[in-house]
Amino acid sequence: MNNTDKQRIDKLTRIICIILNIILFIIGIWAISELYDFEDLELDFDWPESLSAIIVFGLAVFIRVKVFNKKNIQILLFKYDQEIDDTFSYQEPVRLQESENYSTCTEQYQVDNSYILEGLCSFSASDDYEINYVNDVFSEMIGYTKEDMIIQKHVAFIKLIAVEERDKFQKDVLYVSLEGKDLHTFYHINCCNGQIIFMSVYLKAVRDVNNKVWIQMVFTKAKNQDNNCEQLRKDANRNEILLSQLNDVVFEIDVEEDSMTYSMNWENKLASNVPIERVSEQIRKEKIFHSDDVDCIEQLFRDCKLDGVLREEKVQLYGKDKKYIWCIVKLCGVKDQTGKVVRLIGTIKDCDKESIEIEELRKKVEIDELTGLYNKHTIQEKIKSYLVNKQDSESGLMFLIDMDKFKEVNDTFGHYTGDVVLEETGLILKEFAQKYQGDAGRIGGDEFIVFLYHIANLDSVESLLRELKNNLKITIPNTEKIFSGSVGAGVTQADDTFESLYIRVDNKLYEEKKRMKSERESYKKIQTQTELAR
Repeated sequence: MNNTDKQRIDKLTRIICIILNIILFIIGIWAISELYDFEDLELDFDWPESLSAIIVFGLAVFIRVKVFNKKNIQILLFKYDQEIDDTFSYQEPVRLQESENYSTCTEQYQVDNSYILEGLCSFSASDDYEINYVNDVFSEMIGYTKEDMIIQKHVAFIKLIAVEERDKFQKDVLYVSLEGKDLHTFYHINCCNGQIIFMSVYLKAVRDVNNKVWIQMVFTKAKNQDNNCEQLRKDANRNEILLSQLNDVVFEIDVEEDSMTYSMNWENKLASNVPIERVSEQIRKEKIFHSDDVDCIEQLFRDCKLDGVLREEKVQLYGKDKKYIWCIVKLCGVKDQTGKVVRLIGTIKDCDKESIEIEELRKKVEIDELTGLYNKHTIQEKIKSYLVNKQDSESGLMFLIDMDKFKEVNDTFGHYTGDVVLEETGLILKEFAQKYQGDAGRIGGDEFIVFLYHIANLDSVESLLRELKNNLKITIPNTEKIFSGSVGAGVTQADDTFESLYIRVDNKLYEEKKRMKSERESYKKIQTQTELAR
């Protein structure tokens, strides 16, 4: 049975179940009407009509639950489908050569699916080892049909393992289930025709929507009998590289059911509740992703459902330490034979440490270590970018700040005090810039720049300039002396480059320093004359 047949049978099963439920509902309403008088609003038990209604309804429930349940309907539809196929195209089943000894298949199996290269099987981790999924490759390998294994459940998975290896198999399943770790090992597999195949096997634990643990297995055969073990070891090395990526969280979403299975290491890495059903709704409700990233993730899911193309996003997820961590989410779709995306397969890689390291490197490159402001190159590039991309209706405002007589502070109070004053200056400028949606940077020893990107009202420039000057009144540590700065300001013009704007504002700063110097000299002159007069 191929994927198209299974989808058709599943669809028919749902339709039949809905019809049967409607019939059962109608019978239930009739039975209630025989027991209850709706006009007088009281019980009306009439013998034998009421008793007959109860018996009929009970029989209908029994038939629906025990006879025409979903499983039995699927079996009937499957048999009916097979009878139609057999009527029009009967093929003699191919019998493989029986063997009592361990052997390997000498023919390399072919798979018409670029996504699946090995045999795949999934079974319950409980004692019954119930099989719930096999791919065509695995079915062809062992000779059992999917009906035998999944629908009729004639074969528990443990029966496929060679008798002498079943104790080892049970221990392996227990280890993978409890530890949540992946395992590579080897088994001899019993085929339907009595042949025994030696295989390289990978085991991985996942959970379904009911929180039940299932074991997923990947099977690889050797290409030829003579080089059996060596080939398996090569396959083991190849798959070991793939499995090394399974430190990442692996998840799979059934698009139609909107449900998810996931690798057990999700719970080891992430603190948020895992959305196992109604995934589209729970992603936002459970706060798995940072609020800034939810829209981005939902868009990622929508795009992959449309075309199945591999995509990735860097987002923040709620981690075990009760804080958001940076992760890379990769997602792609798996299509059925009609080209429709039916499953989404993804990985979540913890890159928080890497992101922190990159952020630290960025700070070292962009941030002035002493003041915490942008360095000269970074602040210049930010202003240049703004000037290139701004709209004609937008206006920015540049301030150039030069701290007055900073050399005297260093010479009088020492370089440590000078550094403290510069740190305080950096804090003041940073707070001012953030208050008005701008950036601040240090462009020299005691020279700074503040740039505000959005000035709605040009009349506010003078008030902003006064506010910044008033803020720049810093008390020198362990003294009563006030350290201040001179400020030049200029609004951007339509044809401004960084250089033209900087020169214009620097000229304003020079005029301001010249004026301040003249005022200080006049003040000193007045003080001297006053002292002489005394």
